[in-house]
Amino acid sequence: MIADLIISGGKVWYREEFIECVIVIDNGKIIQLCKEPLAPRSDLKLDVDGLLVLPGLIDIHSHLRDFELSYKEDFYTGTCAAASGGFTTVFDMPNTKPITNSPMRLREKIERIHLNAVVNVGLYSAPPKNVKEFVELVSMGVAGFKVYLSEYGELNTDYCNYNFYEACSNYNVRIHFHAELRDFIDTSTTTYELNVLNHHLIRPVKAEIEAINYVINLKDIYKFRAHICHISSSDSCSLISKVKNSRLNISAEVTPHHLILNNNFTSILGNIVKVNPPLRTEYDRKMLVKLLNNGLVDCIVTDHSPHTLEEKLKDYCEAPSGFPNFEVALPVLLSKCLNGELMFSRVISAMSENPAKLINLKNKGKIEPGFDADLVIVNHKGEYVINPEKFKSKAQYSPFKDMKVRFQVSKTILSGFPIYDEGEILVGKGYGKFIEVSDKNDSFSKTY
Repeated sequence: MIADLIISGGKVWYREEFIECVIVIDNGKIIQLCKEPLAPRSDLKLDVDGLLVLPGLIDIHSHLRDFELSYKEDFYTGTCAAASGGFTTVFDMPNTKPITNSPMRLREKIERIHLNAVVNVGLYSAPPKNVKEFVELVSMGVAGFKVYLSEYGELNTDYCNYNFYEACSNYNVRIHFHAELRDFIDTSTTTYELNVLNHHLIRPVKAEIEAINYVINLKDIYKFRAHICHISSSDSCSLISKVKNSRLNISAEVTPHHLILNNNFTSILGNIVKVNPPLRTEYDRKMLVKLLNNGLVDCIVTDHSPHTLEEKLKDYCEAPSGFPNFEVALPVLLSKCLNGELMFSRVISAMSENPAKLINLKNKGKIEPGFDADLVIVNHKGEYVINPEKFKSKAQYSPFKDMKVRFQVSKTILSGFPIYDEGEILVGKGYGKFIEVSDKNDSFSKTY
């Protein structure tokens, strides 16, 4: 046979270790891992000269904006940023303008994906108002529903005229919770002076803990599958550990910024690092690292949340929370593995294999025969400086600006085709596909 592509000369991540082998790709799939003399012929060969070859990254929590927020980011610039960061599949949250909470709004996003995306994109919905729309959204392949326990109105369940949690249980659909209870935030807002230095007090740890307890109590009643977004505190680590040990079907994620930064950065960077949930103490950060290294965090997510720099530089109450993360996540996390603080195996699996299992993306997340040829090639031979001015994202700032890292994404390959190479996007708008999640996984809750 003549294969479409052969990748040689790389150190390939295979079953939790790096091995030297050739990757044979045909028709968008990995068909063989072997020594070079055993590889079939190919018209196209790529020698990566000793670089690392990882599974294409999967981010189950990002914000691609578009529509009325397209001045912050859109499906093209957001997915270009994702490709630049080594991500081949990303999932977009519903807190857009307008809010994604109906079949009509989902169809509008799917159309934008077909027209503009350069990586694969899946979609979440906020709770729809009626059960008919709920059923239709599930049939359309929504990846799950997002509930913001910190918000009022359409992003929560306030406007649902049916039992939303019972419906999710009946249809075996996962709910992703922004776990900060709004009542505690409301109280703290009247207690503390409103400035960025108090952000971690205005959105206190107790709001997160009580939100997780609220989800656990809901699960006792309705038995739906639950996912806790971006945990941020040591108390949450303790609670998640207990949840995992009790084998409840609750998964959890953590972000690069909560693993690497603490609230001391707030005094230096101000609203640039304003994020929800907030950066917390160094002790909290270290406990999140420990939880990840112990295998009790299912996924690392970017929570890529672009805004304009002008918005971020406004007064505390007006400045939005969040910042871009697609293009820094892998370099900063892998660099932390070199000093032994993070474990390569935990970081890589939490950004590839685990999210693929969680969302039930068949044939993704591993470099093995039969899997999709979604790959990221990483240069580890030099020292690099994070420079947001080179971002593909419209949001060209970062709390990681000027950080020295030892890893840089060199190439990104989607379905066997290079889509990113050394700073250049190689494909046109619409190369990426909508990821329809039609078979919801009812068994994934990682416990080590």
